[in-house]
Amino acid sequence: MARAYKRSSVENASIISIESEGIVNIKNLPWTISSLLQGSEHALEFGGGVWMHAFLNTFNYHRQHAPVSGKVIEAKNVQGAAYLEVDAQCRPIRIMCGPDAPNTPGYQFLQLRGVVVIDNPVLGKVAVLPIGMAMVSSVKLSVRKGDVVKKGDDISCFLFGGSDIICVFQAKAGLQVEDFVVSAGGTYSKMGTVLARAPK
Repeated sequence: MARAYKRSSVENASIISIESEGIVNIKNLPWTISSLLQGSEHALEFGGGVWMHAFLNTFNYHRQHAPVSGKVIEAKNVQGAAYLEVDAQCRPIRIMCGPDAPNTPGYQFLQLRGVVVIDNPVLGKVAVLPIGMAMVSSVKLSVRKGDVVKKGDDISCFLFGGSDIICVFQAKAGLQVEDFVVSAGGTYSKMGTVLARAPK
């Protein structure tokens, strides 16, 4: 079972150990694994694993492929309340920063994200979450629960305005934060690039 989460020194990292209780910032908002996998029956099965967040620019490749082979045990879209603009404001008196989302008209939209959970017999469950962009969120899944996929198979795409992708691995995969290859500053990883190799 996953632990309770709290802010930690790794909150701005793009690859985080779930056991470290880290929170990752996506669009200046803090997220935990359970909040990302909102309503998923597998949300509490990733304790001790790792999760990775990657940013997709407007001109990047906007299709997602299965990172592992296995059986799709969950495939759905989640409508999540989100703000178009969230600024981090620092208060000089108490030297602390926090998200500041304006409550003006035009900033409240539903930000769609996909949830695809693949069960691999060796690595365990792997969750892939494509996250749409602002008010033009559009995640189209190309797999359904019960489908069997091979690594590299198409599983989803952004029809327009995609911006983030998250992969979550169980502890069974044996992955550590150090196993992931981080892109050099100012560069992007191309489709098919190896992000990490499980020791199994």
